[in-house]
Amino acid sequence: MPTNTETTRDAMAAQMSQEGKWFSSTITPKIRFLGIRHWGDIGPFTVYNSRRKKSVIYAKAPPKCVPSLGQKRNRLLFKCAGIAWGRLTEREKADWERATKKVSLGITGYNLWTFTIKSKDTAIARAVEVQSGIPLKFPDVGN
Repeated sequence: MPTNTETTRDAMAAQMSQEGKWFSSTITPKIRFLGIRHWGDIGPFTVYNSRRKKSVIYAKAPPKCVPSLGQKRNRLLFKCAGIAWGRLTEREKADWERATKKVSLGITGYNLWTFTIKSKDTAIARAVEVQSGIPLKFPDVGN
């Protein structure tokens, strides 16, 4: 059974799509006042910023088809990478961040960590470790 909040959100989304209105005029000033830029799926809504720097908000569209096996596999890999990153100590995370900055990769330590897990190859991360001179704790990628 839906909660009162879910019912209200669903009703708002239905009303918005029936009337063809965007509700950025009511939400944007409050959020922009706080200095928050928002986009993507937020609850039952999809939000993006138009060329005129206005927020466009509409009800989230359901997916047209079920996720493929490849999509499920990739989502699981990214989920596992995030969990493994979360289990690192703050110092280990900082080492990955400092190492990528020191060799001017243009990506974050988290991005390199995720790439290492997804590609199942530690060669690039080891090269970053050697070039930066910062010892890194490597994920177990099954090699």
